Amino acid sequence: MPACQSEEWGEFYKFEQLTLFPYDTTLIDMDMLTREEVAQINDYHAMVLERLSPMLSADEQAWLQQKCKSI
Repeated sequence: MPACQSEEWGEFYKFEQLTLFPYDTTLIDMDMLTREEVAQINDYHAMVLERLSPMLSADEQAWLQQKCKSI
């Protein structure tokens, strides 16, 4: 069931990510991003790293840490 958040305009639902994989930041034009968008990407990468790292080998963790570094 999606999470529900109540605000003065009513109840809004948000969905949990179904897949977890880092964005390819080499494909992102950083000049087009707002601070909020950069924070959103960094937060998503932190979540990906936190959730997936325990299931990976040391080499895979190193690769994921490199792909999830802050932009």
